[in-house]
Amino acid sequence: MSYVVAREIIFLIILSIIAFDVNKMNNDIWKKGMVLVIVIQIITHVLLATGKMKHCNPKHGSKCANNIALSFGLIYLFVGFKFKKWYLVLAGLYISISHLTYINLFNANDDLTIRNEEMMSISVVTLNYKRPDNVIRQITELLKYPSIKEIIIGHGDNEAKMKVLKGLPKSKKIKHVNDNGDLGGAIRFYVARDHVSHDKVLFLDDDVIPSRQLLFDMAREVVSKKLVGPIARECNSSVGSNNKLYYLILSQLLGVELAHDIILTPIMMTTKDVLDRIMVDFEFHRKTLIVNRGNGEDILFNKIFSKVYKMKPSRVDGNYRWLDFKTASYHGSSGFQSQRDKLCAADV
Repeated sequence: MSYVVAREIIFLIILSIIAFDVNKMNNDIWKKGMVLVIVIQIITHVLLATGKMKHCNPKHGSKCANNIALSFGLIYLFVGFKFKKWYLVLAGLYISISHLTYINLFNANDDLTIRNEEMMSISVVTLNYKRPDNVIRQITELLKYPSIKEIIIGHGDNEAKMKVLKGLPKSKKIKHVNDNGDLGGAIRFYVARDHVSHDKVLFLDDDVIPSRQLLFDMAREVVSKKLVGPIARECNSSVGSNNKLYYLILSQLLGVELAHDIILTPIMMTTKDVLDRIMVDFEFHRKTLIVNRGNGEDILFNKIFSKVYKMKPSRVDGNYRWLDFKTASYHGSSGFQSQRDKLCAADV
């Protein structure tokens, strides 16, 4: 039995005793308040112990459940002193101290993760066209990640490039590359092929920031899985095929594991050797990509990957943040959607 599960069982026993005694309180306001606190805490502890609080759980890089429980311990201390209920004081001390201890353990694990991140070497490739403000916000945040050793920005618009150059902090990690724009989003793969220096390559749209934990998990998985990411689609289904809000709700908020054979480019990671091999076949489709203005480049990349390596890409669950909610709910135009579906059905 793990430390967390054992601790939650003890808490539930304590809460049962407290709930029995609170029922005897004469003050109705405090009585109702404490009943509400106990109900919320019981639910919190049950979810935490069973791992159901998917995005509010130390396992997934979040301290929020632990901090909620800690706040309840402090409430018990306050109420215990106010009504001279010394068992409440003792319960509050036990809850507070145990959670503070666990926070210290959690922070120690954070430090270990940071050290492991620093040992990783990830190259990031993102594109700058019409949303330089997004790029500035995105890159400024990514510069704080210990695992990111290189950020390559492909500029397809000179005005946008000048704005990014002016708005970004100075860093030796950043490389600026010009592209002619005729390949649209597909140029990201050519930029990566020609300019990345590290083995792990992360492709990002300009409107999303992956969490450090997600990046860490992807970097570990990509060694064996070769092509990974948190946003996926099933190529044989057009439902939600280009709708980021669909994946935001189902994949992230509800924790639904979607059937998939395509990892979408908002967040996609591969390795340099896989990239180099896929680009050999990718180049044969250059004319089609130019006609499509680069749309569907992620589908093409995935299909070539599956053909060459005889395996599907791997979805890695984790947290990420959209910089622009409008783009998160974006549906591709009917023309581009049709092209993407044709690419899904086509042999490569």
